[in-house]
Amino acid sequence: MEISKIIPEIYYDLLGRVIPGLMALWIWCDALGYDWVTITVGIYVGSKTLSESVFVLVVTTLLMAYLVGYLIGPLSNFVHSKVLAKMFPSFFNVLKDASSNGPNQYPTEFREFFRNETSRILRTATETASASEYRRITYLWYDWVRITDPTAGTRLAKIRAEYRMLEGLCVVFGTAILGYVTSVWLISKAIDWGFIIGCTLVTIILVLNASRLFQTFQWAVINHYYQLKNSSSSNFSDPEH
Repeated sequence: MEISKIIPEIYYDLLGRVIPGLMALWIWCDALGYDWVTITVGIYVGSKTLSESVFVLVVTTLLMAYLVGYLIGPLSNFVHSKVLAKMFPSFFNVLKDASSNGPNQYPTEFREFFRNETSRILRTATETASASEYRRITYLWYDWVRITDPTAGTRLAKIRAEYRMLEGLCVVFGTAILGYVTSVWLISKAIDWGFIIGCTLVTIILVLNASRLFQTFQWAVINHYYQLKNSSSSNFSDPEH
């Protein structure tokens, strides 16, 4: 926890990039019939000392994993905003539902507060705001909470990193299926249905868990925002639009 306070983005870098990157190195190479360990060692084929150094190979693997995790970020963003948001709208509209009489109804005091805060930022009637605008407000409040209360911000950053990790893994396993099917078609090898079914089941589980965790993230953000704004002992400035 103390390290995360010193380096606020450590959760995101480790969970959101390194772990999906490591999984990508393993599952992609397995899908295409390569050994990622052999590939990593082959980078230093000209130096026996480096190719046999565990430290060098571990650092190289972590750097490669980080780079891969960074590169799949845009795909993860697409999955988040264009796929999951369409598949599970109720998981992505927490603030919108909290401001209305929807299925995730909050007490009247909470609903009025959220309506007032969102309309002040939107500068328009909340009824006409889109779901994506409500999510942008949630991200704005997330940044405000992180600045105002670093301890709460650390908890939120961890949840954010976790759902981003799951979305990255969705991309990894989904693309592994496509890569495997393509390789089977190109070289006419026998299909391993266990691999395809296994990756498909894992992808489905990841999709569901990522959506639910993003819902939890939104609840945590708006609840922390409400508590901080209504704390009798606080004197915080408003987040700017």
